[in-house]
Amino acid sequence: MNEGSNVGASPTGLDWDDWGTTLERFAAATGLCVCAYDEDGKRQVGPLASAKVARLLAASGIWDEGREGRQIEHELAARVRASGCIEQTSVCDELRVQAVPVCVHGSVRASIVYGWTPRTFGTPQGCDRIARRLGVDGVRLWAEMRLQSPVPDERMRVYTELLQTMIESTTRHAVAPGPLQAPGRARGGVL
Repeated sequence: MNEGSNVGASPTGLDWDDWGTTLERFAAATGLCVCAYDEDGKRQVGPLASAKVARLLAASGIWDEGREGRQIEHELAARVRASGCIEQTSVCDELRVQAVPVCVHGSVRASIVYGWTPRTFGTPQGCDRIARRLGVDGVRLWAEMRLQSPVPDERMRVYTELLQTMIESTTRHAVAPGPLQAPGRARGGVL
């Protein structure tokens, strides 16, 4: 699931096991491919791929060391960490990839990169351009892309809002006081 060997809680206070579960649900519900990067740019979750195009890309190893997909995601995650805002890019004007920040106490602690989905209905020429850039089988890519519905801008906005809600809920849960630190006890009072 992740590049590193330390699974679970990180120095940033993010429990990557919890994030894996949350992001698996998001990927399954939307059909988008999803990865999570910590504040050092290290992939902690993903790629989580449920749609056929995303599974083909994952099976082709585009996120492996030295591959173009990995570089695209690293650059996008770095832009999010620097700006603290949603960032987006496209691959050959055909595949949409976006990223959102994960903020804890006002600081960007991680970024979620998601998408790798068609912007419009694919063409054989567009698939060929993507295949050359990413180093994947263009014939297989076209076979999958022609069957996958594109994700229009409005639907991508809805997916982004859903992801942001999931991020807020997960971070709120992660930083909430434990049962022994309920508000009354934290102040030294009696409940």
